[in-house]
Amino acid sequence: MNEIADYFSAIPSSHRALIIAGGIAFFWLFEAAAPLSKLSYRKWHHAGINIFFTFTTIVVNFILAFLLLMTANWTDENRFGILHWLPAMPLWLDAIVGLLLLDLIGAYFAHVVQHKTKLLWRFHLIHHTDTWIDATSANRHHPGESVVRFLFTT
Repeated sequence: MNEIADYFSAIPSSHRALIIAGGIAFFWLFEAAAPLSKLSYRKWHHAGINIFFTFTTIVVNFILAFLLLMTANWTDENRFGILHWLPAMPLWLDAIVGLLLLDLIGAYFAHVVQHKTKLLWRFHLIHHTDTWIDATSANRHHPGESVVRFLFTT
């Protein structure tokens, strides 16, 4: 367990990029080979638009990652934050609790707020306006949405 935690805490950017790009490519090709329904759209054109949104989001996330790392280091050095306020736990339980909190606050709650707030909905709408859902659709986000999620995660 510690080896896995060590790897993912220091995963090289090239490994992360390969995992993401490889996963998207694999499932995109799998969908083309074994579609659930007849595809009546230009798959390459559609993917190009979604990959553009994915790329712009990656650029914004790359910039925000520096702020996130500085914030994470500060909270760790100052023992600030929910995980530091909880009693000591084994690493596996600490990882599960941390993941649940991040997923609940940084993802789910942020998602609900984006649906309920008119200004934020305009950013999030990009994700919901894809007319053909495929493996590239999940990463179709307005770059401004990254800033919103960053604020909830930080």
